Amino acid sequence: MTTTNRKISQRKKVLDYLKNNIATGTMVCDAIGITQKSFTRIKRDLEKIGLLAEVKKKRCENTNRLAWYLTTNNDLVTEINNPY
Repeated sequence: MTTTNRKISQRKKVLDYLKNNIATGTMVCDAIGITQKSFTRIKRDLEKIGLLAEVKKKRCENTNRLAWYLTTNNDLVTEINNPY
């Protein structure tokens, strides 16, 4: 698999996972098997184009550290990005 195909595949996995789950970055990485570095790049790209939103900040179920829970669910992203 080429680097470009791998990046597209990882991005699709992140989009699909966060469409059906609200999770922290660490939870996503553990669930779909990508590195934190790859997830950070994908997260930044998705935020820039408005496809990802931060839902709530609370303790991560995996690390017990304070972290943002994220989603790519269209209804939630729209509601969070346009609260009025």
